[in-house]
Amino acid sequence: PDAHVEHYQGAKTSDLKQAISQGKVVIVAVGWDSDLEIVWKFVKSKWDKWRGKPNPQQPSTIGHYMVVVGYDAEHVQVLDPADPSHSPPKPLSWQDFLSKWGQGNFAIEPRSMWVIPKEPVP
Repeated sequence: PDAHVEHYQGAKTSDLKQAISQGKVVIVAVGWDSDLEIVWKFVKSKWDKWRGKPNPQQPSTIGHYMVVVGYDAEHVQVLDPADPSHSPPKPLSWQDFLSKWGQGNFAIEPRSMWVIPKEPVP
């Protein structure tokens, strides 16, 4: 079945908290500057093969997405597809999360999120 997806640009923390509290799936676009050098080395090494063009200039941030699954007063719980341990949700401090979410990524506006209602399993 088709899923209804709501896209927020420039979302507020209250929008994020409300969607999580309602049990919805929340995907956020984040800047990934803390791992930029590692990611950039990989992208640059593969660029010619993928694009057949000269290597691009290094951007200030690399785009990334995470699923937000919960929060408390001190942390936001995220599932990060780039986490090689595939561990349970990891806590990010609100300060760290808001810094990353506030960057956006590539052409995505900062504080973008996609909200998907959880459908009951038949």
